[in-house]
Amino acid sequence: MDFFIIALSAFLKPVINPAVEEMEYILSEEDYVCLWEQFPLFDAVHYLFVESKLNQLSSFHQWETTFLVMETILYKLEQALHAFNVPKQRMFARQLCQTIDRYVQTSTSILKQQLLLDIHGTYNDRIFQFYNALFIKSFFSIFRAVDIKQHTHDDTESALWGFLVEMPYEEASDLTATILFWSIFSNNENSDIGATHADFKDFTSWQELVAKCTFIIATTNLLGPKVREGFAEMMMDMGSLSFYLVPVFTKIASSHHSSLAAIIIHELFLVAFVHPKTRETLYHDIISAIGSICTIHTQLTSMVLGLTVKYFKYMNREVGSLFKNLPLKLWVCNENDVELLSSLLNNDIVSLYKLY
Repeated sequence: MDFFIIALSAFLKPVINPAVEEMEYILSEEDYVCLWEQFPLFDAVHYLFVESKLNQLSSFHQWETTFLVMETILYKLEQALHAFNVPKQRMFARQLCQTIDRYVQTSTSILKQQLLLDIHGTYNDRIFQFYNALFIKSFFSIFRAVDIKQHTHDDTESALWGFLVEMPYEEASDLTATILFWSIFSNNENSDIGATHADFKDFTSWQELVAKCTFIIATTNLLGPKVREGFAEMMMDMGSLSFYLVPVFTKIASSHHSSLAAIIIHELFLVAFVHPKTRETLYHDIISAIGSICTIHTQLTSMVLGLTVKYFKYMNREVGSLFKNLPLKLWVCNENDVELLSSLLNNDIVSLYKLY
């Protein structure tokens, strides 16, 4: 395994041609892609997760050692991603993102299979703590590949975030999902600052958290405006990147507890319809996201109805589009919902929208 790590490091370190004034990679991106496809990375993953556990004499028999090596490999991949994420090597950078995504997918699949075969109860919570830590680090390895401080990104660079959507969020813990959302929402990857898991247990706790927390300004790493305002401005400044981030929020909300889903719906709703800088640009994707989340958490349709009545003056014609995407056939409304619907229909809405 030591030789494997050395070979991995050597291969992923860019070889620069010093003979030209402008530094140039000696190998083309096609060469890097071709060679990388032959690298036995996932054979090493299988050895760490399966074969080493069958041999008590293996140096990697203990899970702590296994995940230490996994994180070392991930660190090498992240370093390479930053080094190769340049216009002339974007194809290889994309392949590295795909590798990190597959790295998590493969780890998830093997652990699930091993858990099914675990008749001796050797798979404990400690192992899944290691797994979730690896999940978070893998997510941010891809997330940091794109510099969000820049206001313009070419399509090939923005597309690197497409691999964030493919990660198996449903296998991550609720705590991991909470950390990922809060880290992005507050622009603060240090999950130990500003929030705890208890702040997401209900909407009241969330509102108290939002009221007291500030947003981290990416360019200076200093405290900026209130966190909700900062998040909306970040989504606006991201431009095309935001269209990759909304599906990530959708998957996190759809695969975890309803209280986190309610928070995500609420914040996306404000970005889509209320915040003056974002409501004209991001509402299409967010309407679809809210519909997808409510299909899983149908009871949250009532919350969307309440938000619609509260902020109706900002929404105008988008009301119809929003309600078309909601799972109304699955929704069981209560007495309060009926009153809200009546209030909504008494507004001056085009008759087409009254059908919904």
